[in-house]
Amino acid sequence: MAQYRESKPEDDAFKRLSDLQRLGQALFEREAGRLARKHGINDPRVQRMIRTASGAGDMLSALETALEAAPEEVQADQDEIVIYGRVAYDDLKGAASVVVAIEDTERRVVPAAGSTTTETNGRFAWRIPPKVAAKLAGKDYIVTVRTRSGEVIYRTAETVRLDVNRAFNVEVNLGAHKPIRRPSAESATPKPPQQPAETVNYSVSGRVVDADGKPVAGVLVRVYDKDVRYDDLLGAVLTNRKGEFTVTYRRQDFSEGEELADLYFVVVDADGKELLSTVDHVRFNADRITFVILTLPREVE
Repeated sequence: MAQYRESKPEDDAFKRLSDLQRLGQALFEREAGRLARKHGINDPRVQRMIRTASGAGDMLSALETALEAAPEEVQADQDEIVIYGRVAYDDLKGAASVVVAIEDTERRVVPAAGSTTTETNGRFAWRIPPKVAAKLAGKDYIVTVRTRSGEVIYRTAETVRLDVNRAFNVEVNLGAHKPIRRPSAESATPKPPQQPAETVNYSVSGRVVDADGKPVAGVLVRVYDKDVRYDDLLGAVLTNRKGEFTVTYRRQDFSEGEELADLYFVVVDADGKELLSTVDHVRFNADRITFVILTLPREVE
């Protein structure tokens, strides 16, 4: 396992700042989604929130890249050789899953030395054990970077003379950020066209009655999904002469990774006066088809 240097206070500060930026981006994205459901994607408020979320994402990416690019130091153990560093692009983003190996001065691969593969941030720390290190010591080698299929995409311009008990830092810049071709069996096999995801519909129906159990006609029933920060209005409908109502909604109207909505109801009269609210009695994880009876409190004379 690579033995990187201990983290420094500035690394911890970078991480805390990245965590805060990540939280802020998530909040902006959620607010943009809420506003889009309510006002439509082209509403100016929605577009402003989308731009804010995008800016927060760009800042987060820059912070994470700067943290990844911070220099690391590796020490060699007794009688071994270590080759370590990072493979990245001009934009400082790390090249993941590329293979680092060495060649002799005639560009022949050195099988005994083995190789290593970069991590997701482009870093690698390749430890050559003592028996092999002793055979490589005192000779010049070229460090190469290859795709997993074996294509050489980088060779160091200068050779590195290896020696035991030493760690050699190699920082590789691959230039402009281009996708690295990785042929696979999947790419050669045509995939059947994907069917569009089925829209899942939900419904809540019920009756509004007064304190004596008689139906109440012509009142507006609003149905909400209860969330931690913002409650989503799933629909609103007037009761018929029997006091009945039905509201249908879709998963995208409420879903923040949830399968079922947490429902509560608000009933108002024609003047907008609130007659009933069940916000303190939320129906958590309501069934896809839900029936409720909403009983209005008796009016105080």
